[in-house]
Amino acid sequence: MRTLLDGGPIYTLGGQDAAAGSVTAGNWVHTAPHNNNMLYHDEGSSWWDTHDNVVSNETGRWTGMWTPTIHDITIHHNFTDNTVVKNLGTNVVISDTTVVTGGNWPDAAKSIMAAAGPR
Repeated sequence: MRTLLDGGPIYTLGGQDAAAGSVTAGNWVHTAPHNNNMLYHDEGSSWWDTHDNVVSNETGRWTGMWTPTIHDITIHHNFTDNTVVKNLGTNVVISDTTVVTGGNWPDAAKSIMAAAGPR
């Protein structure tokens, strides 16, 4: 992401199995210059449940779906310090987002941050 402008720390591309679905949870993504979206479900992404993530970044969008071919995704119960969102997807629901200022992360976000990353 130091060169490209179309990507992000969490990036999906293409459809998933509707019956099984896929989950993006428990991540802490931060400080990604030159990105479009921090949580980025791109072209054709579908059937994702994206929750309990912490997003900290001053540039770009904390999440974004730019085209109607992105569909059937729920993004809920996440934490961010960036209010910029793009949602042109089909049946994409973004809800229960906690926006913080001044680095005042609630305890639930701090727990995710402490647990995120390689083990």
